[in-house]
Amino acid sequence: MRPQDHDRPDATVALTAAGVTVLIDAAGGRLPAIVHWGHELPALDAAQAAALVAASVPVIGSNNVELAPRVAVLPEQHTGWSGRPGLRGSFAGRGWSPAFTTRSVSLDGGTVSGYRSSGPGAV
Repeated sequence: MRPQDHDRPDATVALTAAGVTVLIDAAGGRLPAIVHWGHELPALDAAQAAALVAASVPVIGSNNVELAPRVAVLPEQHTGWSGRPGLRGSFAGRGWSPAFTTRSVSLDGGTVSGYRSSGPGAV
């Protein structure tokens, strides 16, 4: 069963501590992806976070067939990822390719919707 569009979270979370920022994109029910993990991005707001998420999508060249796969925290073959899978298994010896969805995003136990910026925390 696939969640309906209105059930899919649209969340972006920025965690900053000790001079480092981690920016997590968890939009549209897809598995979260790390957009930025590095030097602190001081005073990051929702518009800047959205711009970073948009900038992380590779540009399609004139002879690319499709977009490069978005690499989530758990790479999935159904997204077009051709590297090592983040999870391997089988279904009675047949091929197996999960298509996980995110149903909710929380930060330190509280539900996140839209953009949230915080110090250290658990997502």
